[in-house]
Amino acid sequence: MRKKWGRLSLYHKFVLVIILAGLCPMLLLTTAVTTRLYEEYRYSVISSQERAAYYIGESLTQMMDSWKDVSKMPYFYSFSNETSMQYNYMSFDNLRKILTAEGIEAEKKDSFREQNMRIFLRTIYNMDSSITGTYFYGAEEGMRFAYGGTNTYLENWDEFERCIGIEKIDTETRDMILIPTHNNTYYYWKHAKVFTIARNYYDLTGMISNQPYLGTVLIDVDIEVISRLFAGVDFGEYAGIYVYDGEGFCWYSNQPDMAGEKVPERIAEAGEGKEKNVHLIHIPENEYGLSLCIEPDERIVYGKLQAIRNLMYMVILMSVILLLLASVWFSRRLTRPVRNMMEEMSKLERGIFDVSLPVEGEDEISILSRRFNEMSQELKRYIDQSYLARIKQTEAEMTALKSQIYPHFLYNTLEVIRMTALEEKNREKVPKMIAALSMQIRYMIGTVQDMVPVKREVEITEKYVYLLNCRITGNIRLSVDMKGFADVMVPKLILQPIVENSYVHGLKPRGGNGMIRIQVREDERFMRISVMDDGIGMDSETKEELEKLLKSDAIGIKCEDNWQSIGLKNVHDRICYLYGEPYGIQVTSQVNIGTMIEILMPCHKEGEAE
Repeated sequence: MRKKWGRLSLYHKFVLVIILAGLCPMLLLTTAVTTRLYEEYRYSVISSQERAAYYIGESLTQMMDSWKDVSKMPYFYSFSNETSMQYNYMSFDNLRKILTAEGIEAEKKDSFREQNMRIFLRTIYNMDSSITGTYFYGAEEGMRFAYGGTNTYLENWDEFERCIGIEKIDTETRDMILIPTHNNTYYYWKHAKVFTIARNYYDLTGMISNQPYLGTVLIDVDIEVISRLFAGVDFGEYAGIYVYDGEGFCWYSNQPDMAGEKVPERIAEAGEGKEKNVHLIHIPENEYGLSLCIEPDERIVYGKLQAIRNLMYMVILMSVILLLLASVWFSRRLTRPVRNMMEEMSKLERGIFDVSLPVEGEDEISILSRRFNEMSQELKRYIDQSYLARIKQTEAEMTALKSQIYPHFLYNTLEVIRMTALEEKNREKVPKMIAALSMQIRYMIGTVQDMVPVKREVEITEKYVYLLNCRITGNIRLSVDMKGFADVMVPKLILQPIVENSYVHGLKPRGGNGMIRIQVREDERFMRISVMDDGIGMDSETKEELEKLLKSDAIGIKCEDNWQSIGLKNVHDRICYLYGEPYGIQVTSQVNIGTMIEILMPCHKEGEAE
């Protein structure tokens, strides 16, 4: 038996100890206990929630019954019109008399009707604290009354009619009318989400077959009256509660934004019998067309299983202790060679490839050490042959990129001097221009330095702007703000191509006059050199084409006459070669406002660029 155990690899030995000492008992116990108790307790909790939901559904129906009785108030309103604060319990025709102003002089009818209808609506308003407004919409045109309490008033009848959908009310029905939840934005002061109950009022003094329609009483009820039905039941903090009608409009939800909106599709399908989600508790619609759907918070069930979890934790803890004891024995054989290997790997990370691990025995660690030695030697050969060659190739490519800008720049500048010599009567300007050009040529082909201070780059750019103003007799104003970054080192000739681009594509189409502003600043991650002009700017299509060029391998944008944006592309490629991502050029532009080119790069003071 000992010989068979000794032939097993360390991996197999370790796996067998974990399975036999820890995982098997833990999995068997936790699976059996958790599955049984969880299902039983979950069934108990959901059953109690279903009973509570059915009770709430019945309470909702009873509440609507009470509002049904309130809506019949017009037929039982017995306030005496003759003597204040007296009631005539044998009269059921008072509201009709108020509306028709029966027995009242013609010139007093309007004030009589307005005064008594306000008393009538106030009487209904005071019947329940949940009522936020009462209204009467008469059959006669222009006959409408409203009461919303002493602290507010109806501000907009048109908004009221829109929210209520007054034109859709069936004036021939004698049943209570329900209007879904909406915002009572038609009030000046207090806004709330309400649902509306309405009942038509008819003249009962005539024949049964001829009882004319006199108007409709409407009552706004705060939806908080529905929330009281759920006050004594805890479905969980994250439960979903929905009261909705047959058209899927949500009357009430514990999610405030849902009231007045369409309920989620899964809720509507549950009401139609299409959704079989066992987590939903659905109460079918009552006689008023309202349904109740509850999506319980499953965490209630999980939260009540804390005792079971504690038992599980004890079992897991015991298993972990056993695993630790077993691991100590194996660690004595595994730790030392693994630690040696980690030390040698750290040398590889630092670029030291002359590493070697001792190889003892034929087990997995020995085989791994031998393979590690082979890998380090192979990696060293690969670095020597490929990586160093790639570095030289990259340096050559960057040098070629930098050289592209020189003939382009010299051609443009010499063209400026030539045109000035041909057109300018005062020849004194040409020597100054040649002197400025010679300074720029010395800057480009003098001492070969890749990095220069920002102040030197700005100085050469100012000479270039001077040459431009000489040529076009224009007024290109250059503003520079280095904010203490004058000594920061930057690649040579990164500003002049951008300034040239600002003139050619931004200021020149406007006559050659304008402002170019150079600003150097630093944020949390980059140094930003911004070149801004107030030229014609560029549209989104042109901007996208330029950004596409910067990301491509092309040298510029080919137009009918020549290549464009070569300088911008050159500067972007040089920055990317030197510093990599995410450095380079960013473009911001607005038509008829101007363009801003930003150069993003690290911030190195003089002496740090190496």
